[in-house]
Amino acid sequence: MELVLSDIDDDTFRAAVLAPLGEHNQAALGRSFPQGTVAIVLRDAQGAVEGGMWAGYWWEWLKLELAFLPEHRRGRGLGARMLATLEHVALARGCRGVWMSSFSVQAPDFYKKLGYREIGRLEGRPLLGEADVFLARDDGLGQRPATLAVTDAPDRSIYTAILHRLRDFTDTRLGPDRMRAIGDATTGPTRFRTLSVLLRDDAGAILGGLWGYTGRGWLFIELLGLPKAARGAGLGTKIMTMAMDEARLRGCVGVWLDTFSFQARPFYEKLGFSVFGQIDGYPTGHSRYFLAKRL
Repeated sequence: MELVLSDIDDDTFRAAVLAPLGEHNQAALGRSFPQGTVAIVLRDAQGAVEGGMWAGYWWEWLKLELAFLPEHRRGRGLGARMLATLEHVALARGCRGVWMSSFSVQAPDFYKKLGYREIGRLEGRPLLGEADVFLARDDGLGQRPATLAVTDAPDRSIYTAILHRLRDFTDTRLGPDRMRAIGDATTGPTRFRTLSVLLRDDAGAILGGLWGYTGRGWLFIELLGLPKAARGAGLGTKIMTMAMDEARLRGCVGVWLDTFSFQARPFYEKLGFSVFGQIDGYPTGHSRYFLAKRL
């Protein structure tokens, strides 16, 4: 077996890393949960995507991944209506709560006004003096009416369109001088790049590994999964070390991730990670933890 570092954005790589993690999760939980993706799409007169919300649900919670309103759409309650509609979707899909994260230059106060509580924050992300604020709500969902159309299983191009508009807005709020301070947007740590460490067998098949990305000076580890036969031999630590070393080379100042009470919190804490937030009852009887480490 060998470990291979890569920055190739390939869905087959991600799926291969997810496979052993999914097996572990299924064994730990003993049952499956409804899962899917939904979106509320705002289009201009020509039909182009100009904003909206994109969310995914799994394990009894809905995560709001992206939310953006163009300037001319703000101030009329549209954002609150979109969020209320997603809360109804969450309830209809058997979810008990909704959560999201929002940079301090984005909209954490907007969510707090609508009943979301802060459950943790990651200081210094995306820049010193700013914070990534994590928010959740698991009471009072569905109290406001759902008034907008929701798209089930939306095309990935919608996600990309909303993401690019949100990133442009965020970069503008941070300011070009502060962005330049942590690197060039094309080649430096502000650029978003996939980072994977793949465990391959002698035939080249991917057995598991790590999947994440770097951007705005931070590494986010989305997935870490190893087959049962490969655990307990220090491979997990070696994979994490390789990923963090590469993140340093890319100019990152920190790394963050999330894990569940039935997964690997003690493992990450042994590597120097600290919990900065958590959501209890995610899923029922378990907790989701958010951890970070400065490089």
